Amino acid sequence: MEVRAGASRLYGVAAAVVVGTAALVRVLTLPLAPGLLALEGCLSLAIVGFVIASLRLDRVTWGNRGALLVLYALAPALLASVGLRIAAPVLPDYTMFAVLVFAAIIVSVDVAAPPRFAFAAGAVVIAVFVQLWLSTVATSGTEIASLVIAAVLLAGLELVVVAHRDRVRSRVDVEGMLGRVYTVMGRHLGTERDVTSVVTAVLQACTEIFPEATYGAVMLLDETDGLLKAPGVILGTEGVGSNGPMLELAPDEGLAGSIVAGGHATVWPTAVDVSSADASLREANRVRLREAGTGYIRSAIGAPLRPLGGGIIGCVLLASHRQEHAWTAADIPILQAIADESARAIDRARRHEADVDQALLDSITGLVSHRQLLNVVGKEVSRAARIEGTVAIIFSDLDDFKEINDAWGHDAGNRVLAMYADVLRGALRREDTAARYGGDEFVCVLPGADHEQARAVAERIQKQFAEGAVDDPVVGTSNASVSYGIAVYPDDAATADAVIVAADVQLIQAKKQRAQALTGRARSRSRIRVDEPVERVDAS
Repeated sequence: MEVRAGASRLYGVAAAVVVGTAALVRVLTLPLAPGLLALEGCLSLAIVGFVIASLRLDRVTWGNRGALLVLYALAPALLASVGLRIAAPVLPDYTMFAVLVFAAIIVSVDVAAPPRFAFAAGAVVIAVFVQLWLSTVATSGTEIASLVIAAVLLAGLELVVVAHRDRVRSRVDVEGMLGRVYTVMGRHLGTERDVTSVVTAVLQACTEIFPEATYGAVMLLDETDGLLKAPGVILGTEGVGSNGPMLELAPDEGLAGSIVAGGHATVWPTAVDVSSADASLREANRVRLREAGTGYIRSAIGAPLRPLGGGIIGCVLLASHRQEHAWTAADIPILQAIADESARAIDRARRHEADVDQALLDSITGLVSHRQLLNVVGKEVSRAARIEGTVAIIFSDLDDFKEINDAWGHDAGNRVLAMYADVLRGALRREDTAARYGGDEFVCVLPGADHEQARAVAERIQKQFAEGAVDDPVVGTSNASVSYGIAVYPDDAATADAVIVAADVQLIQAKKQRAQALTGRARSRSRIRVDEPVERVDAS
């Protein structure tokens, strides 16, 4: 960045040196008296010495010190004025020659200078040029018109130089910010390998790069329902955490939806712009925003998440509740760089989670294992808490499974487990999860279900397993059956762990009731066998 700015300044100085060298050669070949030629030579040496000194003092940064910049422009202008004044009587095309010399001085002014100092330096050069012209050229109407044209030409050249200076500075600023983005993102992302941790790191990096943000979210497309969702964390007034409006947006709904639908980064500089984009919000999301009590968004910016080799998977959205024009179009490349780095990190985290999920599948049934089940229940309970929904848990096991293993061997037991897993897969919805909890115990997670719906699913599982067991040559002779217990968040428990325990308690009670029922039937059959001879005698 500094190299680019320095190179631009060197180009300007080089251009001035070329023109100055040509002017020096021309002046030194004029038919001047020896004393005047010696004076011109001294002036030329002074200009060369000034240029060399200015280059050696580049580390002082002329543009950061207004007085030095004006001095840089004034010194060669005065030296050139004296030299041109001496050569004026014998120099052909004197006025054109003077314009070229002063144009070279304007071009050589530091391209890294702030605009106000650059304009001041240009004004000084033009003022010296005008004074030189008025003192060496006859003030006829034609010459005054030429002077005006020449002054306007030099002013226009100064505007071009300043515009170039601004482009260079903008490019340098953007590249500097991009370098900072990569540094900050790398520091925060570190070795994070799951999606929630990556999103947390991204939002923390956003607060460091854009401290004006009072709200931020990484919204990801959920393949199951096509909605944009924040994976458990957002940036709020208290920092990055789970406190705040957890919205679920359609791909064309609200600020985030418009980014995904449009496929490009967008800035909403004012509250009016934000309100216009948020007009598409559904009422449920409006209610969540009102209940969050964060106030009106006054400015916002967002960029799509575009992993390499894939489509848009979501967006990064930042908002300010404090001020309008918190962001401008110049911030778009910065946020897009953040989004691109985030997309790559999220894509890596998803692949890692998929590998972990595959490794955590139960080897016998192919269902989710105990460890992964706890993650699923935790996520579904958190989601239900955000939307005030429910999560039903069906805890089931196979009755008398130990007797099946003892009588038929472990291969037969594994066959029973695999058959029951197939029944679970066929009986559940796409959004439900079935897991082997351990041994012959299984857990089904039903997001959005209540007691009645969960009981209907459990009874369907019992029926389908019983029907399948009848036709199996091994399982059909084993009298295998299923017992279950049901618990619903938040009706029966307030946490993920507690709702699993509550379902387990219900299963234990169901097993006790089954045992009592079997004992009662056994006693009844025993009494019938004792009484049978008497009944037969009476009948005869």
